[in-house]
Amino acid sequence: MAGFSEELWYGTIRPQELDEASDSESLLCFISDEETELRALLNDAQKRVFDRLMFSVHEYASSARAESFSKGFRLGAGCMLDVIDRDN
Repeated sequence: MAGFSEELWYGTIRPQELDEASDSESLLCFISDEETELRALLNDAQKRVFDRLMFSVHEYASSARAESFSKGFRLGAGCMLDVIDRDN
């Protein structure tokens, strides 16, 4: 059986994927439905502004998720080092 680090490396563990049973999925569906409804109300110029806004929001969210993952990984690694150091 592969260790945790190997599973993470080879993509068996994919922390970036949403849990199908999570509240995030239903929230994502709600957001998508609301976006569709809003787009129907906008003219072409407003849609271009909205598209730029949504692109910026997605870029920010992606960057924030990556930063959170990195901070969480470092925190976990620090905890492991602390545990290992205490055993010596």
